[in-house]
Amino acid sequence: MRKILALLVAGLMLVSATASAFTVTVDHRDIAGTKQIVYGTLAFDSSYATGGESCTADSLGLSVVDWMNFTIIHEDADKDTLATAVTTLGWDHVNETVWCIGLASAIANTINFLPATTDLSALTVRFRAEGR
Repeated sequence: MRKILALLVAGLMLVSATASAFTVTVDHRDIAGTKQIVYGTLAFDSSYATGGESCTADSLGLSVVDWMNFTIIHEDADKDTLATAVTTLGWDHVNETVWCIGLASAIANTINFLPATTDLSALTVRFRAEGR
């Protein structure tokens, strides 16, 4: 009973952590069987690292992340620029990083990460992570 209560209390907590180039905000948790599902946002800053930004299971309030998916939120005035700068986000479970691919890569049918000079400070992304 204590373990169930502890899980319920942990599920109600909101978490906000700053990673190297974005802030992770966890705003909702669910439990589905033995899995925890975490919902929140990633707010990038102006120093995106080529190849991806660190996003550990711990920064999401999990011990292991099985998978993540993303939705780009276009709330800022710079949405047209961001729409051409970032077309896809992904999660590398081996290196625990979130990576961004730009429009030029999509047109060329290649996978090239955005360069480190890309300013993503106006980019906010919703995420859903599943793990334990």
